[in-house]
Amino acid sequence: MPAHSFSHVLIVWDLNHHLERDAYENLLEVQGLTDHVTFPTHERGGTLDPVFSDYQEDRLQCHQLGLVGSSDHHVVLIQLDVGVTRDEATTRTIWLWNKADWASLRRDLAHTPWATLLQGGAEKTPRPTQGIRHQIDGSAMVWLYRCCVAAEAKYAAWLRHKRNPTRRNKDLHRAACRRMVVITKWAIKKWEENQRWKLCGPGV
Repeated sequence: MPAHSFSHVLIVWDLNHHLERDAYENLLEVQGLTDHVTFPTHERGGTLDPVFSDYQEDRLQCHQLGLVGSSDHHVVLIQLDVGVTRDEATTRTIWLWNKADWASLRRDLAHTPWATLLQGGAEKTPRPTQGIRHQIDGSAMVWLYRCCVAAEAKYAAWLRHKRNPTRRNKDLHRAACRRMVVITKWAIKKWEENQRWKLCGPGV
């Protein structure tokens, strides 16, 4: 034990106390360990299966269980709180697609004058669209529309699978999820290209 660097020590063994009493007591005293087994572990009443550790009693508890097969030793259950390190919590946005007003969005998109709005190219449209609360340009409106359509299809596929969980409906939902991912990546790329054009000019 002194030759190696350990955060903690845990020793389990089969020990005849009446034969190794001195070694038992010296190990506890010299190494500063605790025997967490305080109950008989042999059918005749002896405590022959110690559990040594440097853990505090609130982190390690031992319990006596029954005999196993032809063994004359009781099973010793060890419950140890090892304090697993958890990853730091991160903040992320979760879109509640089922809470969106899809009917109003479809109505607004249907009444949008796309021909007039996109004159001269989508990237050159300077004025914001009407009927959408967020102020986004006309080119972004096209990307948003495709994302919304994909999201609605994904949600519809999920509802269909929830109502009728067949293999086909499950595959259709997975396909809709994949389409949603592809379209989202496409929309992000288009937005990045548009921002680059605005910041650096059409020559970039």
